[in-house]
Parts: sequence; C-alpha cells; structure tokens
Amino acid sequence: MEFLEQLEGQKPWKARRADVLQFWQNLQPGIPLQPTPIEKGHRGTRFRRDGLRITGTAQYVNSVMSHLKDFLDFEADPRTKLDVEYRQLQSKEGEYQEMPIYVCYVYVLKDEEKPSKIKV
Repeated sequence: MEFLEQLEGQKPWKARRADVLQFWQNLQPGIPLQPTPIEKGHRGTRFRRDGLRITGTAQYVNSVMSHLKDFLDFEADPRTKLDVEYRQLQSKEGEYQEMPIYVCYVYVLKDEEKPSKIKV
C-alpha cells in the first residue's frame, strides 16, 4: 500500500493504471474480507462506506457474485447481517433499456447480538 501514501497532503490520490495492475497482481489470494460494518440506524448515503456496487448484464453481475461468496459469512455471523439489493436499472426517464442492465449492492451491517438460548 506504499503508493497510496505517496501523495498525502496534495490533490486527491489517484493511481495510474500500471500501478493498479501491479498492485492487484501482487495481492495475496484469499485475504479475508474486512469491511467495517455500518452502524444500526445509519441514515443517509452509504457512498463513503465499505460496500460493493456491481453493474452490468445479469450474466456479468451473477458471475461477479459467484466470486464473492465469502460475503455470505457475514450473514451467518450473529453480529452482522447483509443488506443486499439486486434490481434492473431504468433510464433517467423511467424507461427500461432495450438491453437490460442490472445493479447489485452489498453492505455489511452491524446486527444486535442475540443472546444464545440456554437449554435446561
């Protein structure tokens, strides 16, 4: 992550294409997902929060989702749950495009810990 810190204090950071590809290539496979869960009761935009937005044809969105199954662990964890949305996009005029385009959003939310039931 060294190149992320190089421009600190200057204009907003932006990596060059070659740097992104090299960084991506050098990432260790299987790094555990580390999203910061969104607090319960959060209101407003989630734009600056950890999350995913996948857009494109249904075939593309589905193929990307198939590579992101580790997110399902957050649904199984009693401290978190997933907020997901998957829908077809409309044009700004409210019409559907000739070739359907979809969007899928995924966010991890904090969930209230449920006390475990005591068996007597």
